[in-house]
Amino acid sequence: MKISVIVPVYNSSMYLNRCLDSLINQTYKNIEVILVNDGSVDNSLKICNEYTKKDSRIICVSQDNKGVSSARNLGLSIMSGELVSFVDSDDYIEKNTYEKIIEVFKQNSDCDLINFGYVEERHKKLNIINSSNEEIIYSEDALYYLFKQPYFKGFVFNKIFKANKIKEEALTFNTEISICEDLEFCYKYIKKSKKCVCLDKSFYHYVYVNTSATKSFVNKKQLSFIDVYKYILMDDTSKKVLEAANGAYIEALVYMSKKAILTGCSSIEQKVSLRKEIFKYFPNLIYFENIPIKSKIGATLLCLMPIIYRIGKILGD
Repeated sequence: MKISVIVPVYNSSMYLNRCLDSLINQTYKNIEVILVNDGSVDNSLKICNEYTKKDSRIICVSQDNKGVSSARNLGLSIMSGELVSFVDSDDYIEKNTYEKIIEVFKQNSDCDLINFGYVEERHKKLNIINSSNEEIIYSEDALYYLFKQPYFKGFVFNKIFKANKIKEEALTFNTEISICEDLEFCYKYIKKSKKCVCLDKSFYHYVYVNTSATKSFVNKKQLSFIDVYKYILMDDTSKKVLEAANGAYIEALVYMSKKAILTGCSSIEQKVSLRKEIFKYFPNLIYFENIPIKSKIGATLLCLMPIIYRIGKILGD
């Protein structure tokens, strides 16, 4: 079975070599690596071209800067493998990742999805996020896990998909969404799936890179996660999944509200939109157990007394 590895590339020259080395040095050799240069202005394209000369399994295509969803879609449109893996260009994977994945697929031929753990690398500190044991789950539980299990969640980097199912269902990444586009893709894919295997191994290294994004104003793109959750919460799914999604949405609203009060919003429209959603879910927010008291207080002040919240935060810092 061939695995198509889709790697969106945008201004990642500092980390790209490590990423690509981890792919071409896989113990399982039947892979194709599709590099999608998304309008990089650093040396990323040059590095991509060097690797295409080094390894015939690597394909490099370029487009104007359209974002990660568009880049992934381009990769999906030209893939030739039976399985699909997504790797970000500043991350890397263990060298035996795909060998282990193929072993699992051979043992579970009716499996639609494989999920595995990952390692967060932040300032040289490692945080291993993993399942305690290998397990087989089915569609409803997999949808539930998207919102409840840290090692599962709505990411694509820690999952292997079947290419024919993506093609049959005409699944693509929503280019109108900049946050939670992974979650929407996973949700739609799992809705059409039956069986999923969760591995108790951490193969993926998710590397936190310092960018200005964490300090930027909350803008329309960053609030696009609201559209994803509205779609899911209005979908025809089980009560169990809806309750989990509702809880995850509340947590996301709290996180974005904290960011908004610290950095501000790019326009009044964005501020009104965010506060409107917080007010809508305010009763649930107060009684939701997974949110710390400090975050509940912050969200309350954001809704009722945002100026006091900001002053308090400044004094606290």
